[in-house]
Amino acid sequence: NIKRNKWELLSKSRKKTAVDEWGMWQKWKNTRGSDTKDFSDYINSNDINSNGTITIRLVSNNDFDNIGIDYMNLRLTMDDSSPTPSPSPRPAGDDDQSPTPSPSPRPPGVSIAIGDSFTYDLLGTQSSYDKEVIFIDLFDTSEEKITSIKDKGKVVICYFSAGTAEDWRDDNGNFPLVVIGKKMDDWKGEKWLDVKSQAVRDIMALRLQMAKTKGCDGVEPDNVDGFDNVDGFDNKTGFALKEEDTKEFLLFLASQAHEHELLIGLKNSAEIAADMEQYFDFAVVEECWKYNECCKYLAFGSNKKPVFAIEYNVKNSNTKQNICTTFEGKGFSTMFGNYSLRKKEYCPDARVRRTSSSPISEHESSRELAGFCD
Repeated sequence: NIKRNKWELLSKSRKKTAVDEWGMWQKWKNTRGSDTKDFSDYINSNDINSNGTITIRLVSNNDFDNIGIDYMNLRLTMDDSSPTPSPSPRPAGDDDQSPTPSPSPRPPGVSIAIGDSFTYDLLGTQSSYDKEVIFIDLFDTSEEKITSIKDKGKVVICYFSAGTAEDWRDDNGNFPLVVIGKKMDDWKGEKWLDVKSQAVRDIMALRLQMAKTKGCDGVEPDNVDGFDNVDGFDNKTGFALKEEDTKEFLLFLASQAHEHELLIGLKNSAEIAADMEQYFDFAVVEECWKYNECCKYLAFGSNKKPVFAIEYNVKNSNTKQNICTTFEGKGFSTMFGNYSLRKKEYCPDARVRRTSSSPISEHESSRELAGFCD
């Protein structure tokens, strides 16, 4: 109870098997009578990370520091006729891992196509652009620069990290400590986020609004594949992130972006790319050739959506030519660079020759193309 600044007991279980009793929790009642309490007494409207939070805790009075619980479902009902439950975790054994929302339509107006040339200028060091799609940093690029790029007929895609907290960003202090996890390997000042958290989603919603306000045509949310960052049985994010957690987070980002009429790209996430393609407008893929997983993004080409592929530190000219030829044949746009992206190279002809009347088959064989997929 925020108003009274104290915890109030909803229900107490004295049974060893308490499922039935927990399932019959009653509405909040005044302890001195039967009148329903004022719901606003329980809402912390001063929480800067959301529009207001309600806190419920589960307390154990046993002799140990843990509670043996496998599954918990919390439903919040605002009144007797309009239940508004939040999605709850699936119980163990539920094999349905498919997202349920329908794909949202592409934003009107701006469009990008298979074979569009692109450059990746997150550092903002380029003084001019001769490519068709320009990737820039959401925070570090001014609204005026974005407008000037668009005035030259370019499509502007704004980068931000959706799955990590970067300690140099203006809004980094808004992340509650509880949602910040382990350090990200090889990236100083960057830590994984708990993408299951509503606080994280609220901050990402504000970033998408920033992208719309600045005039970005689309967004590229990075580091959304935390579930796949494992070392043996150790999840390197610091959170027990599952594939379904990432899918739900991506669905949230895609839905929010499309509500703002922004294009949105799927960054890496090879293991779920085919499942998530329907919700995204393009893909950005790093080092799929190196890791032999480029074929996992063919669903994008099958549905006439571009794949922007970046390969790092490729020094052999014959290898570069092989990659260019292979990627062009599959509908990928290609760029080479070092990890800092201070050096960039492009294929001789970035525009692919495949026409829209000749779609790319997701099942198209690539056995002869070493590095694409075995």
